[in-house]
Amino acid sequence: MNNEINQFHKKVEEIPVPDEELETVISSSIKNTPRKTIPLRNKALISIVIAATLFCSLVGSAYFSPVVASVLQQIPGIGSVLSHYDIGLEYVSRNNMTTEIGETVTDQGISITVTDIYYDYNRFVIGYVIDLSEKTEKEIDSFQEIFRSTYQLTIDQQPVSNLDESWHREGDSLLGLISVEQPLPEKFTAQLTFSEVLWTSGEWSFNMPVERNNTIAIYEPNQTSEIDDYQFAINELTTTPSTIVIDTEITTPLYGEDKFDLEIYYDGEKLEKIDSKEKKRLHLSPFNKDIVRLRGAFEPIKGIEEITVIPTLITNMEQEQLSDLAITVDLAPKNIVAIKKDTTSLNKDHSLRKIDFQTYAWNVLEDEWANYVPSDPAQYQHAAVTVFGGEFSSSFYRSLPQTDEEMIKPTAFINKANEKEAYIIYKEFDGTNHLYQLTEKDEWEIVNQATFKGKAIEAIREAYQLEQAQNG
Repeated sequence: MNNEINQFHKKVEEIPVPDEELETVISSSIKNTPRKTIPLRNKALISIVIAATLFCSLVGSAYFSPVVASVLQQIPGIGSVLSHYDIGLEYVSRNNMTTEIGETVTDQGISITVTDIYYDYNRFVIGYVIDLSEKTEKEIDSFQEIFRSTYQLTIDQQPVSNLDESWHREGDSLLGLISVEQPLPEKFTAQLTFSEVLWTSGEWSFNMPVERNNTIAIYEPNQTSEIDDYQFAINELTTTPSTIVIDTEITTPLYGEDKFDLEIYYDGEKLEKIDSKEKKRLHLSPFNKDIVRLRGAFEPIKGIEEITVIPTLITNMEQEQLSDLAITVDLAPKNIVAIKKDTTSLNKDHSLRKIDFQTYAWNVLEDEWANYVPSDPAQYQHAAVTVFGGEFSSSFYRSLPQTDEEMIKPTAFINKANEKEAYIIYKEFDGTNHLYQLTEKDEWEIVNQATFKGKAIEAIREAYQLEQAQNG
């Protein structure tokens, strides 16, 4: 057996590959990206590329021996499903940031292997392989047309419902990826149980200890741009080893049906998009506006200092850049905000819910505002400061004190009955609340302001931590 394996490796190594073709082969292996900011595979990985090419040729033929199959399992890179997906997962896999599982469960003659997992602040992913070597080509074709699997993922024995799944065939295997984007604890035990695959009922269960990669940088640009009836705002941007995730808002005319997307450019090159989705669409009838909240995930780049974010309008399956709304974001280290240590608890319906300190502090601030103003708080609707327009919100943010101390950033409350009245409030570290009363004439303006004492941020944090501890 060992002699056969050695002979196979020897033949692989003897295959000639012209130097001028190496760049083409290597580039295509990572989705043909032209940018060189993230290093391409180097010549030390030539054997992997060649072996992968041989693998595709061999498994595409009618037959290959168990000896060859055994050899293929040992080729570097084949054992990682995550490296076969987006460029971010390929990057963390290549840099040994994933956790190898390598566990196989066989039931009803079907083998499933969980190969590797990865978890950071932006996502948790599980890679798995379903063996098709015992299936006929006709059966495999039918599986590709309608691939069906039933499974459940639990986190510390509590079910998770917000899941995405993707898969594709490579040779005699189906490579699958299960993604979770909702907030999760820093450490947990994940159990993945399949109850049906390939139209066959059975039980394939895997238990995996998971720990988060805590490498993260969080930015809160609070930058806006505006043209005609459209306004674009960048609220938060986070970078982790696997992704750059950006949270944005686009303000449009009321009840618009426009669809939007995002593009990011760095040093003149377009970053590869991993995912993007519309998170929420809010109808603000008093302002005759809609707010569309978009989140986009893009490939990671080390040492990035500045990016340009451009919203795009999707019409008839084509994207048009809204270049006049483009925003350039400075990602210098000095602009990184303090990392917020989020916690996660469970709702009564056992769904996972993020209870972060920022939200908790905003709730405290809202209570203090409600106790201070003479108006009925129930008549007001919570909103972001950007709803007052790009010029006003930019000017307001520039007027805030420049300090390294933590603050609860501004939030707005809008009168639902009278669309021309609103408040803005924010809290300084020592508990001083700054309250602004606004009215709209030709444009929004501050007509009154006051300061009053509330809970200091440190006291709010202590209460928050105590409440989280009591809730387990």
